[in-house]
Order: sequence, then structure tokens, then C-alpha cells
Amino acid sequence: MEKIIVNGAKSHDKQTDWDIGFLWFDHNLIKEIDWRKLPKFNQWSYTETTHACTMVWATREYCYQNDIEFSVWLMLDVVKYAEKNLGYTIGEWWNSSLGMNAIRKFFGNENNYVKIMYNDPIIAEIYSNNNVLWITYKGNREWNLDSSDGELTGNKFEPTSYWHRTSTQFDIDKKRIYINDSYDGSKGNVYSVPHLLELVNWTNVYPTFYYWIPKVKNEPEVKDLYKIIQWYDITINDMMNLYRTLKEEKQLKDRKDLLKLVGEQRKKKEKYVNLLQNTQK
Repeated sequence: MEKIIVNGAKSHDKQTDWDIGFLWFDHNLIKEIDWRKLPKFNQWSYTETTHACTMVWATREYCYQNDIEFSVWLMLDVVKYAEKNLGYTIGEWWNSSLGMNAIRKFFGNENNYVKIMYNDPIIAEIYSNNNVLWITYKGNREWNLDSSDGELTGNKFEPTSYWHRTSTQFDIDKKRIYINDSYDGSKGNVYSVPHLLELVNWTNVYPTFYYWIPKVKNEPEVKDLYKIIQWYDITINDMMNLYRTLKEEKQLKDRKDLLKLVGEQRKKKEKYVNLLQNTQK
């Protein structure tokens, strides 16, 4: 089922993107922000930003999270920076990870970013502190019509016809999560999403969200440790896939031996996870 979403939101994640579950993350690093609406912007108004949603929303959220004034000229400068220094081609799609990295470099690497699984409890804390999270979704004409009255009441839209990356924010007065899109002036630009978690159904909303965090300590060491952990994850996953293929009775011993190896690999991985967590203490 996951392939359905991957095909629509091409290269949304990169394997090297930090997962909040692995990176030691002090909840005190979640900023308490005075609630305000995200700055308005219509990416269709400028050639440089027409297809640059990955950078548009990442820039708006970076400014929001860090109390930086957002402007059209700042947004255009970000895209031009990515074109000149990072190989971006104006008018082409770019994945979330590359978009985040471009904004990070543009602002001098003062912040970093993590991806968060849609059902991680920390999301509630992020929203309740007036922070913003960005999502990738696949939509269609029905999605657009449904949201045009200010609320997306449906919980599944298919077949899908486009994909987009955008912002979500919790409205403290209305007690609802809203999508605040980058198409200012269009009908349904801002609308509540009461069924956000249900929309993560392998058809519409991609299961990882992105979030800006303060720059982490010992970043080179963190990157090296994270790569090692990822290697263990791949190895364990391959072993478990092999385990599932061993179904015959004569393969019972092979299955037991394989599970034993998986257990050993998990113990080794745990050592590196602890080392990674200790880099931030």
C-alpha cells in the first residue's frame, strides 16, 4: 500500500533525514510561540515559485518559527539561492528533504529539521505550543471542492490527480487543525482538517510530517551515528523479510536461527542509539 503514496509524492523523504524517534529531543526545545496566522503568499504569482511548494512552505514556517519577517522578496531570494548554489531548476518539482535543506543553508544552518510519524504523541505538544507542521498530500478535484467552504469534511479522496506540500496549524480559538496553503486568494486556501489522521490512509496524506528544530549539538558525530543506525535498520528489515519467506516445516530451525540473529543486531543497534542520545546531553 505504501507504494501508492510514494508514487504520488516522489522522494518525499530521504533516508538520511533525521527521524525524531532516533534523535534525542528535549521537549523543552519545542518553542512556545504566540499564535498568529502564517504569512500570506501565492506561489502561482511568480515564475520562480510556481512549482516550488517544497521551498515556499518551508520558508514560511522557518520565518514563523523564528519570528523573522516574511516577504515576497525573501521568498524569491530563497529560490534563486537554491538555483545558483544547490542545482535547483526553476519550474520543476523538488522533494521535501531538498527543500528543507535549501532553506536551512540559506539561513546559515541555524536550525535543523526532523521528520515525525503522523501518530507520534509529540505532535499534540507541537500544535498546542502554536508551532506549525508541514505535510505532503495527494489531492484531486473533489478535495478542492470539499475544502472550498473552509472545512475538508471527507477522509479519503481517490483517484488522486496531483500532490502538494503545505502547512498545518492549530487554531487555539476554534480548537481545530487547519491547512494554511500557499495559494493565497484562492477559494479554500485555509481550511480545517478534522480527519487529518484518517487521511493518512496510504492514499492522501504522507505519514511523515516535517518540523524545524534548533541546531543540534555535535552534528558531524550525530550524522555518522545516524548512518550506522540506518544500516542496522536495513539489515534487520532484510532479515525479517527473509524470515517471512521461510514457511515450510523443514525450515523451522532456519527461522529460529534468523530470529536469534535479528535479536543480536537489535542489541548492537541499541548501543548506537544510546550514543546518539548522549551527544545531546
